[in-house]
Amino acid sequence: MFELIPVIVALVATAVCAYDDWKTSYLNEKLVYALLGFSLLWTILFSQNIGSTLIIAGAVFAVGFIAYAFGQIGGGDVFLFTALALLLPYYPASFAPVAQSLGFAPVVNSPFPFVVSVFLLAGILGPMLFYSVRYFAKIVKIRNKVKDFSKKITKAVVYSALLLPVFYMWLSFAPALALLFVPMVTSFLILPFKDDIIKHFCLERKIVSKIDDDDVIALEFMSEKTKRALGLWRKTLTKPELKRFKALAKKAKITSIPVCENLPKFVPFILISLIINLLLGDVLLYLMVNA
Repeated sequence: MFELIPVIVALVATAVCAYDDWKTSYLNEKLVYALLGFSLLWTILFSQNIGSTLIIAGAVFAVGFIAYAFGQIGGGDVFLFTALALLLPYYPASFAPVAQSLGFAPVVNSPFPFVVSVFLLAGILGPMLFYSVRYFAKIVKIRNKVKDFSKKITKAVVYSALLLPVFYMWLSFAPALALLFVPMVTSFLILPFKDDIIKHFCLERKIVSKIDDDDVIALEFMSEKTKRALGLWRKTLTKPELKRFKALAKKAKITSIPVCENLPKFVPFILISLIINLLLGDVLLYLMVNA
């Protein structure tokens, strides 16, 4: 039971964060920081591979921060993912009997860190599949408002067609992997409509004084002059940077800027992916083994 504590903590904390993310688009900072602190303490006290665990967590934090800096995920997401990397850097062997008792045969000897499998599957299920289909349907519904819709839909079809060789290769190598062709196609379908999606479904203006470190600035809808005046080159600002940004905005007499609101919620798919990977092990390897 003791060995299952990291799994239980990871599942419960991710479930709470997923609920918060889905309902409010924000994570409870106190919970995330507490989880990160617990995860680090657990690693130091009980990890049998403390060096490799810290390296994996450090890599996750670095990649996550880059994604945060360019407005792809929230700051709270970065800390949550880092905590999960500390708790579950590799597949928890103690959970294998639980998965087997439920009728699954998890792949437990993956050469890849467990968290990589979790994030990959979450990306496939969320942004590449669910949200791509959702936004593509919305774009088609308002096609009369989308500039150059016909040209963009043609590009989308061409981009998707370019994936056919990959589909045939996977089909001959590991038929089960060909399932990945579907989310790849759906993500390519919305590629030409990226700015249209932001413009019609996410774009809002926000008063400068209310901008915080969770806001994603819509740089693509700002003039170069405004970006230079505010010293903006990426889509998010850390708390220390916000003070300088607001001072520059006051000096330039800029009272509001465009931001992206109602962005896709990613943490619920992290939860779904975490559960699936606990039951199956490395999902991609599972598909290859069971092809």
